[in-house]
Amino acid sequence: MNVTVRDVDVVARTIFGEARGETDLGKLAVAWVIVNRAKKYNQGLAETCLKSTHFSAWNNSRDHDDNQLKMMMADESDSIFIRCKIAAFSAIFRLKGDPTKGATHYIADYLDPVPSWAAGKLYLSIGRHKFYSGIA
Repeated sequence: MNVTVRDVDVVARTIFGEARGETDLGKLAVAWVIVNRAKKYNQGLAETCLKSTHFSAWNNSRDHDDNQLKMMMADESDSIFIRCKIAAFSAIFRLKGDPTKGATHYIADYLDPVPSWAAGKLYLSIGRHKFYSGIA
């Protein structure tokens, strides 16, 4: 897989938007989902993150989305964004193993109702996310 600077940046911003409140393990798990999904669908990393409705941090579902604004404004002066970049590098370049064991999807544990694609298919939980494998 060819990896660009943009890929690393978009993956890090996705982790920031989706899991900045998680531990380093939780951030790494989200990073691995992105890598696993890109591989499964034979897509680039940025393309995978930015695909419509795949990662809610990029959905632009509201006129004024504070989370997306924070995600886009984050830079290396933010220690949490740096941790997200480390997670991105760790998964993309396989510096750390995959704690999700191949998961390609996840949801926040507070979602109710659970999406139909996830019902009865829980694979494992890490932090506030539930991870899934074998999703079509």
